Amino acid sequence: MNTANSITVTCPACGHEFPMSEAVLGSLRDGVRKEFSAEVVKREQTLDKKLNDLRAREEQLHKQSVDLEGEVQKQIGLRLKEAETRARKQAEDTLALKMQDLQLQLTEKSGALKMAQEQELALLRDKRRLQEEREAFAVEMARKLDAERATLRLQLTEQMEDQTRLKLAEREKVIEDLRLQMEALQRKATQGSQQTQGEVLELDFAAGLTATFPGDKIEEVSKGVRGADISQLVISTMGRPCGIILYEAKRTKSWAEAWLPKLKDDMRNAKAELGVIVTETLPDGLKRFGLVDGIWVTDFASALPLATSLRWSLQQLAIAKLAQDGAKEKTAILYAYLTGAEFRQRVEGVIEAFTSMKEDLEAEKRAITKHWAKRDKQLGQVVENMAAMYGDIQGISGNALQSIAALSLPE
Repeated sequence: MNTANSITVTCPACGHEFPMSEAVLGSLRDGVRKEFSAEVVKREQTLDKKLNDLRAREEQLHKQSVDLEGEVQKQIGLRLKEAETRARKQAEDTLALKMQDLQLQLTEKSGALKMAQEQELALLRDKRRLQEEREAFAVEMARKLDAERATLRLQLTEQMEDQTRLKLAEREKVIEDLRLQMEALQRKATQGSQQTQGEVLELDFAAGLTATFPGDKIEEVSKGVRGADISQLVISTMGRPCGIILYEAKRTKSWAEAWLPKLKDDMRNAKAELGVIVTETLPDGLKRFGLVDGIWVTDFASALPLATSLRWSLQQLAIAKLAQDGAKEKTAILYAYLTGAEFRQRVEGVIEAFTSMKEDLEAEKRAITKHWAKRDKQLGQVVENMAAMYGDIQGISGNALQSIAALSLPE
Protein backbone atom coordinates (compact mmCIF):
# COMPACT_ATOMS: atom_id res chain seq x y z
CA MET A 1 0.00 0.00 0.00
CA ASN A 2 1.35 3.39 -0.87
CA THR A 3 1.30 6.26 1.59
CA ALA A 4 2.55 9.72 1.37
CA ASN A 5 5.92 8.88 2.96
CA SER A 6 6.39 5.19 2.27
CA ILE A 7 6.02 2.60 -0.43
CA THR A 8 4.91 -0.96 0.36
CA VAL A 9 5.56 -4.11 -1.58
CA THR A 10 3.12 -7.02 -1.48
CA CYS A 11 4.46 -10.55 -1.23
CA PRO A 12 3.27 -12.59 -4.03
CA ALA A 13 3.19 -15.70 -1.90
CA CYS A 14 1.41 -14.61 1.22
CA GLY A 15 0.10 -11.28 0.29
CA HIS A 16 1.87 -9.53 3.15
CA GLU A 17 2.89 -5.97 2.52
CA PHE A 18 6.34 -4.77 3.38
CA PRO A 19 7.31 -1.15 3.54
CA MET A 20 10.32 -0.08 1.49
CA SER A 21 12.73 2.61 2.33
CA GLU A 22 13.84 5.43 0.03
CA ALA A 23 17.29 4.01 -0.19
CA VAL A 24 16.07 0.73 -1.53
CA LEU A 25 13.74 2.47 -3.89
CA GLY A 26 16.49 4.70 -5.11
CA SER A 27 18.76 1.73 -5.64
CA LEU A 28 16.03 -0.03 -7.50
CA ARG A 29 15.31 3.06 -9.50
CA ASP A 30 18.92 3.48 -10.49
CA GLY A 31 19.17 -0.16 -11.47
CA VAL A 32 16.05 -0.02 -13.48
CA ARG A 33 17.15 3.28 -15.03
CA LYS A 34 20.56 1.93 -15.96
CA GLU A 35 19.10 -1.24 -17.29
CA PHE A 36 16.48 0.69 -19.27
CA SER A 37 19.07 3.16 -20.53
CA ALA A 38 21.35 0.35 -21.62
CA GLU A 39 18.42 -1.30 -23.36
CA VAL A 40 17.45 1.94 -25.03
CA VAL A 41 21.04 2.54 -26.19
CA LYS A 42 21.23 -1.00 -27.47
CA ARG A 43 17.96 -0.61 -29.29
CA GLU A 44 19.02 2.76 -30.71
CA GLN A 45 22.27 1.23 -31.95
CA THR A 46 20.32 -1.61 -33.50
CA LEU A 47 17.95 0.85 -35.08
CA ASP A 48 20.85 3.01 -36.33
CA LYS A 49 22.49 -0.06 -37.86
CA LYS A 50 19.25 -1.13 -39.50
CA LEU A 51 18.74 2.44 -40.66
CA ASN A 52 22.25 2.52 -42.13
CA ASP A 53 21.73 -0.86 -43.73
CA LEU A 54 18.40 0.33 -45.08
CA ARG A 55 19.99 3.48 -46.51
CA ALA A 56 22.80 1.45 -48.06
CA ARG A 57 20.21 -0.93 -49.48
CA GLU A 58 18.21 2.02 -50.72
CA GLU A 59 21.30 3.51 -52.39
CA GLN A 60 22.10 0.14 -53.92
CA LEU A 61 18.53 -0.24 -55.11
CA HIS A 62 18.60 3.31 -56.50
CA LYS A 63 21.81 2.55 -58.33
CA GLN A 64 20.39 -0.70 -59.63
CA SER A 65 17.23 1.16 -60.63
CA VAL A 66 19.28 3.76 -62.51
CA ASP A 67 21.34 1.04 -64.17
CA LEU A 68 18.21 -0.97 -64.97
CA GLU A 69 16.48 2.09 -66.42
CA GLY A 70 19.48 2.79 -68.63
CA GLU A 71 19.55 -0.81 -69.74
CA VAL A 72 15.81 -0.69 -70.39
CA GLN A 73 16.19 2.49 -72.43
CA LYS A 74 19.04 0.89 -74.32
CA GLN A 75 17.04 -2.28 -74.98
CA ILE A 76 14.03 -0.21 -76.00
CA GLY A 77 16.18 1.76 -78.44
CA LEU A 78 17.63 -1.45 -79.84
CA ARG A 79 14.18 -3.03 -80.09
CA LEU A 80 12.74 0.08 -81.76
CA LYS A 81 15.61 0.16 -84.22
CA GLU A 82 15.16 -3.54 -84.97
CA ALA A 83 11.38 -3.08 -85.30
CA GLU A 84 11.89 -0.10 -87.61
CA THR A 85 14.36 -2.10 -89.69
CA ARG A 86 11.99 -5.06 -89.85
CA ALA A 87 9.01 -2.78 -90.76
CA ARG A 88 11.05 -1.02 -93.46
CA LYS A 89 12.17 -4.36 -94.86
CA GLN A 90 8.64 -5.75 -94.69
CA ALA A 91 7.28 -2.63 -96.44
CA GLU A 92 9.98 -2.89 -99.10
CA ASP A 93 9.20 -6.60 -99.57
CA THR A 94 5.43 -5.86 -99.78
CA LEU A 95 6.03 -3.04 -102.26
CA ALA A 96 8.30 -5.25 -104.32
CA LEU A 97 5.64 -7.99 -104.36
CA LYS A 98 2.96 -5.49 -105.39
CA MET A 99 5.18 -4.08 -108.13
CA GLN A 100 5.91 -7.61 -109.33
CA ASP A 101 2.18 -8.45 -109.29
CA LEU A 102 1.33 -5.25 -111.17
CA GLN A 103 4.04 -5.97 -113.71
CA LEU A 104 2.66 -9.50 -114.11
CA GLN A 105 -0.90 -8.16 -114.53
CA LEU A 106 0.33 -5.62 -117.10
CA THR A 107 2.09 -8.38 -118.99
CA GLU A 108 -1.00 -10.61 -118.87
CA LYS A 109 -3.30 -7.78 -120.00
CA SER A 110 -0.95 -6.85 -122.81
CA GLY A 111 -0.93 -10.46 -123.92
CA ALA A 112 -4.71 -10.70 -123.62
CA LEU A 113 -5.15 -7.47 -125.59
CA LYS A 114 -2.82 -8.71 -128.28
CA MET A 115 -4.64 -12.04 -128.37
CA ALA A 116 -8.04 -10.26 -128.56
CA GLN A 117 -6.78 -8.07 -131.41
CA GLU A 118 -5.51 -11.14 -133.23
CA GLN A 119 -8.82 -12.92 -132.65
CA GLU A 120 -10.75 -9.85 -133.89
CA LEU A 121 -8.56 -9.71 -136.97
CA ALA A 122 -9.13 -13.42 -137.56
CA LEU A 123 -12.90 -12.95 -137.09
CA LEU A 124 -12.93 -10.09 -139.59
CA ARG A 125 -11.02 -12.23 -142.09
CA ASP A 126 -13.46 -15.09 -141.49
CA LYS A 127 -16.40 -12.71 -141.86
CA ARG A 128 -15.10 -11.40 -145.18
CA ARG A 129 -14.40 -14.92 -146.34
CA LEU A 130 -17.90 -16.08 -145.29
CA GLN A 131 -19.43 -13.06 -147.02
CA GLU A 132 -17.54 -13.86 -150.21
CA GLU A 133 -18.51 -17.52 -149.96
CA ARG A 134 -22.14 -16.56 -149.30
CA GLU A 135 -22.22 -14.25 -152.32
CA ALA A 136 -20.55 -16.89 -154.47
CA PHE A 137 -23.00 -19.49 -153.14
CA ALA A 138 -25.96 -17.21 -153.84
CA VAL A 139 -24.74 -16.63 -157.41
CA GLU A 140 -24.16 -20.35 -157.89
CA MET A 141 -27.56 -21.23 -156.43
CA ALA A 142 -29.24 -18.65 -158.67
CA ARG A 143 -27.53 -20.15 -161.69
CA LYS A 144 -28.51 -23.67 -160.65
CA LEU A 145 -32.09 -22.59 -159.96
CA ASP A 146 -32.33 -20.89 -163.34
CA ALA A 147 -30.94 -23.99 -165.04
CA GLU A 148 -33.25 -26.32 -163.11
CA ARG A 149 -36.21 -23.99 -163.70
CA ALA A 150 -35.49 -23.98 -167.43
CA THR A 151 -35.09 -27.77 -167.47
CA LEU A 152 -38.28 -28.25 -165.44
CA ARG A 153 -40.16 -25.80 -167.65
CA LEU A 154 -39.02 -27.70 -170.75
CA GLN A 155 -39.98 -31.04 -169.24
CA LEU A 156 -43.39 -29.76 -168.14
CA THR A 157 -43.94 -28.20 -171.54
CA GLU A 158 -43.14 -31.45 -173.29
CA GLN A 159 -45.36 -33.43 -170.92
CA MET A 160 -48.23 -31.01 -171.28
CA GLU A 161 -47.90 -30.99 -175.03
CA ASP A 162 -47.99 -34.77 -175.08
CA GLN A 163 -50.99 -34.89 -172.77
CA THR A 164 -53.02 -32.13 -174.38
CA ARG A 165 -52.21 -32.53 -178.06
CA LEU A 166 -55.20 -34.83 -178.60
CA LYS A 167 -57.56 -32.58 -176.61
CA LEU A 168 -56.64 -29.26 -178.17
CA ALA A 169 -58.85 -29.68 -181.22
CA GLU A 170 -61.87 -30.59 -179.11
CA ARG A 171 -61.20 -27.70 -176.68
CA GLU A 172 -60.76 -25.18 -179.42
CA LYS A 173 -64.06 -26.29 -180.90
CA VAL A 174 -65.80 -25.86 -177.52
CA ILE A 175 -64.11 -22.49 -176.95
CA GLU A 176 -65.11 -21.28 -180.41
CA ASP A 177 -68.73 -22.24 -179.69
CA LEU A 178 -68.56 -20.41 -176.35
CA ARG A 179 -67.06 -17.36 -178.05
CA LEU A 180 -69.91 -17.24 -180.53
CA GLN A 181 -72.44 -17.54 -177.70
CA MET A 182 -70.70 -14.79 -175.71
CA GLU A 183 -70.71 -12.46 -178.71
CA ALA A 184 -74.40 -13.06 -179.11
CA LEU A 185 -75.00 -12.34 -175.42
CA GLN A 186 -72.86 -9.20 -175.60
CA ARG A 187 -74.84 -7.93 -178.58
CA LYS A 188 -78.01 -8.44 -176.59
CA ALA A 189 -76.55 -6.78 -173.52
CA THR A 190 -75.44 -3.70 -175.45
CA GLN A 191 -79.01 -3.18 -176.56
CA GLY A 192 -80.13 -2.49 -172.95
CA SER A 193 -80.32 0.84 -171.19
CA GLN A 194 -77.08 2.82 -171.13
CA GLN A 195 -77.79 4.01 -167.59
CA THR A 196 -78.50 0.49 -166.37
CA GLN A 197 -75.25 -0.73 -167.87
CA GLY A 198 -73.36 2.09 -166.16
CA GLU A 199 -74.94 1.21 -162.81
CA VAL A 200 -74.00 -2.42 -163.29
CA LEU A 201 -70.38 -1.47 -164.01
CA GLU A 202 -70.37 0.82 -160.99
CA LEU A 203 -71.75 -1.92 -158.73
CA ASP A 204 -69.31 -4.42 -160.17
CA PHE A 205 -66.39 -2.06 -159.56
CA ALA A 206 -67.57 -1.32 -156.01
CA ALA A 207 -67.87 -5.05 -155.35
CA GLY A 208 -64.35 -5.52 -156.72
CA LEU A 209 -63.01 -2.81 -154.36
CA THR A 210 -64.78 -4.39 -151.38
CA ALA A 211 -63.45 -7.84 -152.20
CA THR A 212 -59.92 -6.58 -152.88
CA PHE A 213 -59.71 -4.28 -149.83
CA PRO A 214 -61.92 -5.81 -147.11
CA GLY A 215 -60.30 -3.68 -144.41
CA ASP A 216 -61.22 -0.35 -146.06
CA LYS A 217 -64.53 1.48 -145.79
CA ILE A 218 -66.17 1.39 -149.24
CA GLU A 219 -69.33 3.47 -149.65
CA GLU A 220 -71.53 3.91 -152.71
CA VAL A 221 -73.25 7.25 -153.23
CA SER A 222 -76.93 6.87 -154.07
CA LYS A 223 -78.30 8.23 -157.33
CA GLY A 224 -79.50 11.81 -157.02
CA VAL A 225 -77.14 12.59 -154.13
CA ARG A 226 -74.38 15.11 -154.85
CA GLY A 227 -70.90 13.59 -154.79
CA ALA A 228 -68.74 10.93 -156.42
CA ASP A 229 -70.06 7.47 -157.17
CA ILE A 230 -67.79 5.55 -154.75
CA SER A 231 -65.79 6.64 -151.70
CA GLN A 232 -62.92 4.52 -150.34
CA LEU A 233 -61.50 5.33 -146.87
CA VAL A 234 -58.09 3.61 -146.76
CA ILE A 235 -57.41 1.91 -143.40
CA SER A 236 -53.90 0.75 -142.44
CA THR A 237 -53.13 -2.61 -140.87
CA MET A 238 -52.94 -0.80 -137.50
CA GLY A 239 -56.50 0.47 -137.95
CA ARG A 240 -55.56 4.07 -138.70
CA PRO A 241 -57.24 6.04 -141.54
CA CYS A 242 -54.72 6.96 -144.26
CA GLY A 243 -56.86 8.99 -146.66
CA ILE A 244 -59.88 8.96 -148.99
CA ILE A 245 -60.03 8.02 -152.68
CA LEU A 246 -63.09 9.11 -154.69
CA TYR A 247 -64.17 7.20 -157.83
CA GLU A 248 -66.44 8.29 -160.70
CA ALA A 249 -67.62 5.48 -162.99
CA LYS A 250 -68.51 6.56 -166.53
CA ARG A 251 -69.80 4.47 -169.44
CA THR A 252 -70.24 6.81 -172.34
CA LYS A 253 -69.20 6.92 -175.98
CA SER A 254 -67.21 10.17 -175.58
CA TRP A 255 -64.95 11.82 -173.03
CA ALA A 256 -66.18 14.97 -171.21
CA GLU A 257 -63.74 17.52 -169.77
CA ALA A 258 -66.44 18.68 -167.33
CA TRP A 259 -65.92 15.49 -165.33
CA LEU A 260 -62.57 16.76 -164.00
CA PRO A 261 -63.70 19.98 -162.17
CA LYS A 262 -66.80 18.22 -160.90
CA LEU A 263 -64.69 15.46 -159.27
CA LYS A 264 -62.31 18.10 -157.85
CA ASP A 265 -65.28 19.82 -156.17
CA ASP A 266 -66.38 16.47 -154.76
CA MET A 267 -62.83 15.88 -153.48
CA ARG A 268 -62.79 19.23 -151.69
CA ASN A 269 -66.17 18.54 -150.11
CA ALA A 270 -65.16 15.05 -149.00
CA LYS A 271 -61.60 16.15 -148.08
CA ALA A 272 -60.27 13.36 -150.28
CA GLU A 273 -56.60 12.98 -151.18
CA LEU A 274 -57.03 11.31 -154.59
CA GLY A 275 -59.67 11.21 -157.31
CA VAL A 276 -60.12 8.55 -160.00
CA ILE A 277 -62.40 8.53 -163.05
CA VAL A 278 -63.09 5.01 -164.32
CA THR A 279 -64.37 5.22 -167.89
CA GLU A 280 -64.68 3.13 -171.01
CA THR A 281 -63.74 6.12 -173.21
CA LEU A 282 -60.36 7.65 -172.40
CA PRO A 283 -59.18 11.14 -173.41
CA ASP A 284 -57.28 11.46 -176.67
CA GLY A 285 -53.66 10.34 -176.35
CA LEU A 286 -54.21 8.38 -173.14
CA LYS A 287 -53.75 4.60 -173.05
CA ARG A 288 -55.10 2.46 -170.22
CA PHE A 289 -54.61 5.09 -167.49
CA GLY A 290 -52.88 8.37 -166.67
CA LEU A 291 -52.95 11.61 -164.68
CA VAL A 292 -55.09 14.34 -166.27
CA ASP A 293 -55.13 17.74 -164.57
CA GLY A 294 -54.49 16.20 -161.14
CA ILE A 295 -57.13 13.47 -161.58
CA TRP A 296 -56.32 9.83 -162.34
CA VAL A 297 -58.20 8.53 -165.39
CA THR A 298 -58.28 4.79 -166.13
CA ASP A 299 -60.20 2.16 -167.98
CA PHE A 300 -62.13 -0.55 -166.15
CA ALA A 301 -59.49 -3.23 -166.80
CA SER A 302 -56.77 -1.15 -165.11
CA ALA A 303 -58.93 0.30 -162.32
CA LEU A 304 -58.25 -2.29 -159.59
CA PRO A 305 -54.46 -2.41 -160.16
CA LEU A 306 -54.39 1.40 -160.13
CA ALA A 307 -56.49 1.45 -156.94
CA THR A 308 -54.01 -0.98 -155.36
CA SER A 309 -51.08 1.28 -156.20
CA LEU A 310 -52.82 4.45 -155.03
CA ARG A 311 -53.98 2.82 -151.80
CA TRP A 312 -50.47 1.59 -151.09
CA SER A 313 -49.13 5.10 -151.76
CA LEU A 314 -51.58 6.62 -149.25
CA GLN A 315 -50.49 4.09 -146.63
CA GLN A 316 -46.83 4.92 -147.19
CA LEU A 317 -47.59 8.65 -147.00
CA ALA A 318 -49.34 8.09 -143.66
CA ILE A 319 -46.38 6.08 -142.37
CA ALA A 320 -43.97 8.80 -143.50
CA LYS A 321 -46.01 11.47 -141.70
CA LEU A 322 -45.91 9.53 -138.44
CA ALA A 323 -42.35 8.22 -138.65
CA GLN A 324 -40.11 11.23 -139.35
CA ASP A 325 -39.65 14.89 -138.72
CA GLY A 326 -39.64 16.97 -141.84
CA ALA A 327 -42.35 14.76 -143.26
CA LYS A 328 -43.86 17.60 -145.27
CA GLU A 329 -40.73 17.85 -147.35
CA LYS A 330 -40.59 14.09 -147.92
CA THR A 331 -44.32 14.02 -148.65
CA ALA A 332 -43.84 16.70 -151.29
CA ILE A 333 -41.02 14.65 -152.82
CA LEU A 334 -43.14 11.50 -152.68
CA TYR A 335 -46.14 13.33 -154.15
CA ALA A 336 -43.96 14.65 -156.97
CA TYR A 337 -42.81 11.11 -157.57
CA LEU A 338 -46.37 9.73 -157.52
CA THR A 339 -47.55 12.35 -160.00
CA GLY A 340 -44.46 12.06 -162.19
CA ALA A 341 -43.77 10.04 -165.30
CA GLU A 342 -41.55 7.48 -163.56
CA PHE A 343 -44.29 6.34 -161.16
CA ARG A 344 -46.76 6.25 -164.04
CA GLN A 345 -44.39 4.04 -166.00
CA ARG A 346 -43.99 1.75 -162.99
CA VAL A 347 -47.73 1.41 -162.46
CA GLU A 348 -48.27 1.10 -166.20
CA GLY A 349 -45.79 -1.77 -166.26
CA VAL A 350 -47.70 -3.49 -163.44
CA ILE A 351 -51.09 -2.90 -165.06
CA GLU A 352 -49.88 -3.99 -168.46
CA ALA A 353 -48.53 -7.16 -166.89
CA PHE A 354 -51.88 -7.79 -165.12
CA THR A 355 -53.84 -7.01 -168.27
CA SER A 356 -51.59 -9.22 -170.31
CA MET A 357 -52.04 -11.96 -167.72
CA LYS A 358 -55.80 -11.59 -167.95
CA GLU A 359 -55.71 -11.82 -171.72
CA ASP A 360 -53.41 -14.82 -171.56
CA LEU A 361 -55.69 -16.54 -169.06
CA GLU A 362 -58.56 -16.10 -171.52
CA ALA A 363 -56.39 -17.35 -174.33
CA GLU A 364 -55.41 -20.32 -172.16
CA LYS A 365 -58.68 -21.90 -173.17
CA ARG A 366 -57.20 -22.33 -176.61
CA ALA A 367 -53.60 -23.16 -175.79
CA ILE A 368 -52.76 -23.88 -172.12
CA THR A 369 -49.28 -25.21 -172.56
CA LYS A 370 -48.20 -22.79 -175.26
CA HIS A 371 -48.57 -19.72 -173.07
CA TRP A 372 -47.36 -21.15 -169.76
CA ALA A 373 -43.80 -19.89 -170.21
CA LYS A 374 -45.05 -16.49 -171.33
CA ARG A 375 -47.17 -16.07 -168.17
CA ASP A 376 -44.19 -17.07 -166.01
CA LYS A 377 -42.15 -14.29 -167.62
CA GLN A 378 -44.98 -11.81 -167.13
CA LEU A 379 -45.26 -12.69 -163.45
CA GLY A 380 -41.54 -12.08 -163.16
CA GLN A 381 -42.02 -8.66 -164.76
CA VAL A 382 -44.76 -7.89 -162.22
CA VAL A 383 -42.48 -8.75 -159.30
CA GLU A 384 -39.56 -6.82 -160.80
CA ASN A 385 -41.67 -3.69 -161.41
CA MET A 386 -43.17 -3.81 -157.92
CA ALA A 387 -39.73 -4.33 -156.36
CA ALA A 388 -38.28 -1.43 -158.36
CA MET A 389 -41.17 0.84 -157.43
CA TYR A 390 -40.87 -0.15 -153.75
CA GLY A 391 -37.13 0.57 -153.87
CA ASP A 392 -37.73 4.01 -155.41
CA ILE A 393 -40.20 5.02 -152.71
CA GLN A 394 -38.03 3.56 -149.96
CA GLY A 395 -35.09 5.60 -151.21
CA ILE A 396 -37.19 8.78 -151.08
CA SER A 397 -38.84 8.20 -147.70
CA GLY A 398 -35.73 6.97 -145.91
CA ASN A 399 -36.26 4.79 -142.84
CA ALA A 400 -40.00 5.50 -142.71
CA LEU A 401 -40.72 2.62 -145.10
CA GLN A 402 -40.17 -0.80 -143.57
CA SER A 403 -38.39 -3.54 -145.48
CA ILE A 404 -40.27 -6.50 -146.96
CA ALA A 405 -38.76 -9.91 -146.35
CA ALA A 406 -39.66 -11.15 -149.81
CA LEU A 407 -37.76 -8.22 -151.40
CA SER A 408 -34.65 -8.48 -149.15
CA LEU A 409 -31.52 -10.61 -149.40
CA PRO A 410 -31.25 -13.46 -146.90
CA GLU A 411 -28.95 -12.81 -143.95
